Amino acid sequence: MSQRLEKWESRLELLERKVDGLNDLQTENEKLKKDLIQMERNFEVLDQSSRQFNIEIQNIPENKGEDLIGMTRNIGSLVGVDVPLDSIRSAHRVAPAVQRDGGGGARPRNVVVQLATRRLRDALLAAARARRDLSTEQLALPTPARRFFVNEHLTFRNKVLYSKARAEQKSKDYKHKLNMKTNKKSANLKLGLLNVCSLNTGCDELQVMMDRHAPDILALNETWTKEGQEVYAPVIPGYTLRNTPRPDDKRGGGVGFYVRRGLRVRHKPHPPSALEQMWLELTVRGAGRIAIGTAYRPGSGLSPSAAIDALSESVSMFGYCDYILIFSDFNVDLLKPNVDAAPELLSFFKQQNLFQLVQEPTRVKNGSSTLLDLVITDSRDICKSVSVHHNHILSDHGLVMTEFNIKKPPIPPVFKWIRAINKIDNDLFLKDLHAMPWEDVNEQDNIDDMVKVFNYLLNLIFDEHAPLQKVKIKESPSPWITDNIKLMMSLRDKALHRANRTQKESHFAYYKDMKNMVTSSGGCTLSAPVQRTTI
Repeated sequence: MSQRLEKWESRLELLERKVDGLNDLQTENEKLKKDLIQMERNFEVLDQSSRQFNIEIQNIPENKGEDLIGMTRNIGSLVGVDVPLDSIRSAHRVAPAVQRDGGGGARPRNVVVQLATRRLRDALLAAARARRDLSTEQLALPTPARRFFVNEHLTFRNKVLYSKARAEQKSKDYKHKLNMKTNKKSANLKLGLLNVCSLNTGCDELQVMMDRHAPDILALNETWTKEGQEVYAPVIPGYTLRNTPRPDDKRGGGVGFYVRRGLRVRHKPHPPSALEQMWLELTVRGAGRIAIGTAYRPGSGLSPSAAIDALSESVSMFGYCDYILIFSDFNVDLLKPNVDAAPELLSFFKQQNLFQLVQEPTRVKNGSSTLLDLVITDSRDICKSVSVHHNHILSDHGLVMTEFNIKKPPIPPVFKWIRAINKIDNDLFLKDLHAMPWEDVNEQDNIDDMVKVFNYLLNLIFDEHAPLQKVKIKESPSPWITDNIKLMMSLRDKALHRANRTQKESHFAYYKDMKNMVTSSGGCTLSAPVQRTTI
């Protein structure tokens, strides 16, 4: 009996060792799977990055002895972009011909063109997208005429993701909603707050965010921009930057505003203090004068009590204004109203008859959610809405957007005078150029008069062949931030919000795919880790 027990025990130990070995193999297998997935993602990013100078031309008919480089230059002339011969590195067809649905012959192979610079690629893509009637007939190619398309050169995986994004766009009319937000803006005053954690990172993300939410004034905390460095900050079309650096040229900190051009805004002084502040006075017809301030208290070096006293003095200075709006980060978490300096700050609001409007977390990082970014006003009734929008690639602080029942003034259009040089008839221009009395230039007594006569004669020619035209300027973000990239960024941000809400691995994986797709398409200048926090 004892021998049988010993045999059973030995067999059991052997079985346990085998099970342990299987568990180790399973663990190692899971690790190898994750490593393989990460390697595939890295390869996908590198593969897409290698195509950043390429364009892909679709539906151009194939002909023996065709000149693809010359055809590319003709397309550039057609859309108004000069493509020099030395700017084309290569041009060739790729992929086998694909049979059309229902017969009708094989679809021609796509043409991939590698250009010398990304700037030229972006200009060509932007100009081609603006023309929705491009046809082979315009290139003098053999009939029958057919439409052709100029697109980014995406990897196969990104083409599949792009196709899914377009299907989602059509099914839910995302493009229409984006246009509603960017073109048909609200008539009410919209103000925002963002602790940007350095203006020099995430420039593309900042431009897309401004284009999507269209604040009239965006208050900034932690600009990290020293005196004289404003020229390196992102240029947002239609906005001017006003920055106040951290005192004594110290590192970090800094506050400022992006102000929409056309608003009647003046920079107003405030009592000196260690609290980083900047104040503007906005005048709106029918609403009077509005004091708009932003304040930032660093986590160390300034006590909450001293910061509250400094803010109290500033608020007292603007008592003559009809409304006071404050956008601040005191580094005090108001989600915990009974902890640290929160009771003191809330007491200050009550004493000054001020109201704090934000009621949800504004900072998400390392598994924690805090309410640090505050919107404070003396007139709660004028606030129409408050919302928080998170984008971890731009900042771990969310964008706080507020809309007030104040009709903002109309923004005057911007005009400039231009000459349509590309429409000049070269033969007639050269003929008139030779006919001009250029000898009059040499007959002048001094160099100044010679320059005046030369400019006069030259202007006569251009006034004849390319007269000055007054055109309305519509400023837009950088040309490489296309509508498709904006859509992908929007889907990526929604995927992050869903993943943080559900905490499902599949949702985090989808967010990573969307983030990598945006990164590889050139719509993002940096990457950020996934912050797993329920919002």
